Amino acid sequence: MKHNQFWTALGSVFGAVLLAASLMAAPHASAGWLLTDMGAFSGGTSVARGLTPTGRVAGYSAEADGQLYPFLSSRGLVSKVGNDPGVTLAVNALGQSAGILLGADNYGHVGLFAGQTSTDLGSIDGGGNIATDINNIEQVVGYTILANHDERAFVADKYSLVNLGTLGGRSSRAIAINRASVITGFSTTDTTGGPTHCFVSYGNGMVDIGSLASTGNCIPAAINDAGQIVGTANNGTALHAFLYDGSQFHDLGTLGGNTSAANGINQLGQVVGQAQTANGDRRAFLYSAGKMINLGSPIAKGGSSSANAVNANGQAIGYYILPDDSRHIPILFRNGRIIDLNTVLPMLTEVDAEFLYLNDAGQIAGTGKINGARHAFLLTPVPWNT
Repeated sequence: MKHNQFWTALGSVFGAVLLAASLMAAPHASAGWLLTDMGAFSGGTSVARGLTPTGRVAGYSAEADGQLYPFLSSRGLVSKVGNDPGVTLAVNALGQSAGILLGADNYGHVGLFAGQTSTDLGSIDGGGNIATDINNIEQVVGYTILANHDERAFVADKYSLVNLGTLGGRSSRAIAINRASVITGFSTTDTTGGPTHCFVSYGNGMVDIGSLASTGNCIPAAINDAGQIVGTANNGTALHAFLYDGSQFHDLGTLGGNTSAANGINQLGQVVGQAQTANGDRRAFLYSAGKMINLGSPIAKGGSSSANAVNANGQAIGYYILPDDSRHIPILFRNGRIIDLNTVLPMLTEVDAEFLYLNDAGQIAGTGKINGARHAFLLTPVPWNT
């Protein structure tokens, strides 16, 4: 088998996809939520990997032989995109998605899934590929893992796949692309272990935008349509959340402790992530209007909470880790409340806390057990509980 690192990187994508077939759950409503079970192909399992502004869920599902196929929900049910095996990893606002096409040798090229068509966008030097984002004009970004385990950032569309190169080092990854086709990612800066810097790209090569400190590492997490980039960087002393405004870095600070990390940004420039408090706890934060706000956690002390994405209404999605580090609990931060998504409806349990998606309507997509079957789902807040 080629490139074991490729399969290691995909471990979270392919896990737990061979469960036995089960009956599809009908929509359920209670406690202020409507639950839509996306169902599955004949293999019985489906996994969510994206959500559109209109509530369509993208992901992949297994057939009876265990082979995976991409889907985009239609009328609340999984609907296969194209006839080629593959997995969806990102979706744009129009429902076009990007991921991995699984060829006859079970080795993935970059895949574009739109309508009823799967398009092979290729690879760099035959390497294994991870798609990380897609914008509304079907530009896909990600990275290829080469035979020597180096990585190369790419941008691809129906006409070409472009190797974006590096900033002088051996590896680079493209992380996100916005509607204006601005790409952000990170790259090593020399071949002997120098700092990792953030970059921006306009589709051909990359511009080194540095880090919070000239000798510090920088890893971006997201970009909005205004070109604001957020992530985590070394400020010369510790790792801090940052906001890059197109010309300079801004250190977002902490909640009184030493470290912080930014995970998401909305179109208004509000940032979410995790920061350390003065007593050493790690708590989810919302950064808005120049101030970092502690979003709290289900218990006052111990454990850790993190916010991974934020919508236009300042609602955030994330997770809480128990003090004994035994379990990740999926949580929604909304109007000063913390909602455990495993408790909103009795038939929904074991929600995957690390892959949750939130749109501006307050809808949540994810993967969990619904009456015992592991399926992709959509949670829609009813009007009186938004």
